[in-house]
Amino acid sequence: MVRAVDTTSARAQLRVESSAAGSPSAGLRSLPLHWQEKLLIGLVAGCLITLAWGLGGMAYWVQCTGLALAAASFVAALWPRTYFEPGRDFRLILWPRLLRFPLFWIGLIYVAFVVVQALNPAWRFMRSDQGWWIEPLEYATWLPHGVEGTPLLKMNAWRALTIHGTAWLLVCAIWVGFTRRKSARVLLWTIGISGVTLALLGLLQRLTGSTKMFWAWRPPFEYYFGTFLYKNHAGAYLNLIVATCAGLAWWHAERAHRRLQKSHPGMLLLFLALLTFAAVVFTFSRAAAALGLGLLLILAIGYAVRVSFRARGGTPPLVTSLMAVFFVGFLGLAAYSLNIEKVVDRFGLLFEEERTAAIEYRKQAAQAAIDMGKDSPWVGHGVGEFRYVFPRYQYQYPMIFTEGKRRLYWEFAHNDYAQLFAEAGWFGVVLAAATLIYLLMASVRQGVFSRPAKLALLGGPLVVLLHAAMDFPFGNPAILATTAALIVVTLRWTELEHGKGLTVNASR
Repeated sequence: MVRAVDTTSARAQLRVESSAAGSPSAGLRSLPLHWQEKLLIGLVAGCLITLAWGLGGMAYWVQCTGLALAAASFVAALWPRTYFEPGRDFRLILWPRLLRFPLFWIGLIYVAFVVVQALNPAWRFMRSDQGWWIEPLEYATWLPHGVEGTPLLKMNAWRALTIHGTAWLLVCAIWVGFTRRKSARVLLWTIGISGVTLALLGLLQRLTGSTKMFWAWRPPFEYYFGTFLYKNHAGAYLNLIVATCAGLAWWHAERAHRRLQKSHPGMLLLFLALLTFAAVVFTFSRAAAALGLGLLLILAIGYAVRVSFRARGGTPPLVTSLMAVFFVGFLGLAAYSLNIEKVVDRFGLLFEEERTAAIEYRKQAAQAAIDMGKDSPWVGHGVGEFRYVFPRYQYQYPMIFTEGKRRLYWEFAHNDYAQLFAEAGWFGVVLAAATLIYLLMASVRQGVFSRPAKLALLGGPLVVLLHAAMDFPFGNPAILATTAALIVVTLRWTELEHGKGLTVNASR
């Protein structure tokens, strides 16, 4: 006989009784990882890897593939799992956990909001041989509104839903479907290894002076790195990988100390984190390099303080010192091989440009986006429709409107928060704020702030959130999905360490 197990009780201790003898048996932790959970890990990892390696997720076919994998992950997470073990056969039902997950409902509200915007157009996109423009339409003024007829292959509400829906489905799948700490670690290792490999690809491109991606295809932009078309996106994504490797390294070091182990994968992970940061520098992204350096310094200081207050055990100090010398020597060799003088000169030029025009361009673009939002402060002008409505406000700022006789075209506001306000108004801002508040409360409730390794893992998403105030990292599907996944898998891992993730009731 197979008993059904649901997750309706958040405080009851997991006890799956034997269907044959009636004696208590061990919980899920004592069972092998279920094949459906292995499938779920593979689907989530496959989605994140596809987005990162498929031009950073900027191609439409990659976004559709990512959405399909995310939807499959969602289904796999909710599908009941039957455990066949001697004397303790039971079925695990996880969908009640989804209904208790606030981000599921916030995401559902957001999807409904964007659909209403798309179905209630206030403008129609028009095109001729001379160019394109938007014409006003009659619409229901009491409902959110958008733009009609905008091209899917460039951007519109439906494509935005494809991108945002992928991240939302992945978040729900991880939160509901991960029932073991091992699942979280496997996913984090997979993300880290994939990201480090991508960083190595970018470094090899710089080393060989290649102007073609994969040495075969010439991207439309000269400032690509690795598989990312935009250097700032590459830098932001690689900062996530730096934090992932550093957080895992810290966790392995802490576990080795508790178990009095002399060696552990933490040293390798630290090396991979430093190697990835070297790649961040060679993206030539000012903001990413500065934020990544700040992250590493904070983590280094935090770890030094942590080590100084703990008892002896774990890795001998001599081994740690030798590894540090090796890391510094390796980075020095890499810097020499990759012509560090060129990088320094390049950064000098970039910072000189920044003092003149770059910051002012972005400040004015963000201000124009805020002006756009002020014309429809409650519901914005349509998620995914920024580039079509923005010219109506852009012309008021000559610096960002024309360059010589050429008219400038802005696809993004280069400030994700200003663009969110322009597209979704205060409604979208409140949903985003509610999401962040929930995540913060969950972090406090689960004791993340007393677990430095988990804080290190969350350092990457925090850096990207800061980066979003001066660029548009969340306009990149790979960064958006990976950031969301890293936050939720870290919180889920912490929850499972408390044993809260295995709290269920059994019923016939």
